[in-house]
Amino acid sequence: MKRRAYLAGTLPLLTAGCTSLAEMNDSGPAFVQTDEWPTDGYDLARTSVSPQSDPVSLSSGQRWSVEIGSEIRSTPIVVDGRVYVHDRGAGKTACLDEHTGEVLWKRSTGGRDHLAAPAVDGGRVYLNGRGERTALALDAETGDTEWTFPTTHGSRSIACVDGTVFVGSDDEGAALIALEAETGREQWSVDVGSELFGPPAIVDGTVYAGSTNSRVLALDADDGTERWQFDASGGVVAAPTVRDGTVYVGTQSGIVHALDRETGTEEWNSGAGELGMLYPSPAVDDDLLVVGTWNTGEVRAFEPHSGRERWRADDLKQIVYVTSPVIAGDRVYFGSDDGLHAIDRDTGEHREKLQADAAGGMQSSPAVVNDTVYVGDNEGTVHAVSKTE
Repeated sequence: MKRRAYLAGTLPLLTAGCTSLAEMNDSGPAFVQTDEWPTDGYDLARTSVSPQSDPVSLSSGQRWSVEIGSEIRSTPIVVDGRVYVHDRGAGKTACLDEHTGEVLWKRSTGGRDHLAAPAVDGGRVYLNGRGERTALALDAETGDTEWTFPTTHGSRSIACVDGTVFVGSDDEGAALIALEAETGREQWSVDVGSELFGPPAIVDGTVYAGSTNSRVLALDADDGTERWQFDASGGVVAAPTVRDGTVYVGTQSGIVHALDRETGTEEWNSGAGELGMLYPSPAVDDDLLVVGTWNTGEVRAFEPHSGRERWRADDLKQIVYVTSPVIAGDRVYFGSDDGLHAIDRDTGEHREKLQADAAGGMQSSPAVVNDTVYVGDNEGTVHAVSKTE
C-alpha cells in the first residue's frame, strides 16, 4: 500500500462541527443524539443499533410518503428535524421535513452510483459517487453547493469526523482520501489497491475500511498510516462494524470475520459455505450480531464474542435480498425485494411486513428513530411509518 500526497501536520480538530474523535468509543454510540440518525449505520462505528427502545409496528400506518425521484437505495438520514435522502435514479438529493414529509429543497447532485447514504454533520450534507466522479458538500439548510472535489473515477464511501471528510476513490488502483470538511482541500490520500465500496468505520482515531480485493485495513485517521491489514475470505463490499474491541466484516464469499480492533488478528469466522453474499453491513449490539445476504434472502444472528449461531430467520424463503439490518428494541428491521420486514430480535421469528408497491422492493436500509421507521423504495418514494400519527 502506498501513501500519497500527505500534508505535514495533524488534521484540524472540530472544524465545521464534525464529530470529535475524542468522543468516539466502540462500546456504544453515545456521541449520537438519540433523536437523530446522522450517518449510514447510525454511528461512525456502523453498529446499526437504534436508540429506539420500543418497537415501531409496521401496521401502524404511514405518517407520510413522498416521491422524490425514481430509485432510492441508500438509508434516509435524519438530523435536526429533517430527512436527507439521495435518489440514485434521478441523480437528486432531497431534504424533507421529518414530521410532514414536505420537500424543503431538492438539488441535482448527479451520480447514479451514489449508493451510499449522505453524511450530515456540522451544517453540511456530504456526498460521494462514481457517476459524477465527485465528492461534494451541500449546505444542509439550503442545499446550495459549498465545495466539490474530483475523485477521477469516484467511489461510494464517505464519512465525516473531526473536521475531516473521508472519501473513497477507485482511480489509479483506488484510494482513501481525507479532505478538510470546511473547504474540501485534500489532507492526505492512501492507495488501497481496490474500490472502497462501503463507508469506513471510524473509532478512537482509527479508520477501518474494507475493499473489493478482500482486504480489511486499519489506518491512522490523522495521516493515513497503516496500523494493520487483514486478508479476508472474499471482497468486502459492506461497511465494517466496530463494537467492544472487535471489527466485524462480511464478505462476498459469505463469511463473517471478527477481528481484534487493535491488531487485526482474527478472533473467529462463521465458516465457509454457510451464507450467501454479505453485501449488507452487520448490525451488532452487546450480545447479538445480525447479518443478511444479498442473493439468498437469509438473516442470521450470532453471539458477537464467540461466533456461536443464535438463530436463523427460516421463514423468509420467498425473498431474494436483504438490506443492512437495524436492531431497534426487540425487533430487527430490514428492507427486501418485497417490502420492509420486522423480525423478533431474540428468536428471528417473523413479526410484520410493510408490502412494497414499488417494483424491486426496498433496497434502502431503514433508519429507526423518533418512534418512526424511515425507508426508501426502488421507485423513488420515501416512507415514514410511525406509531404516533
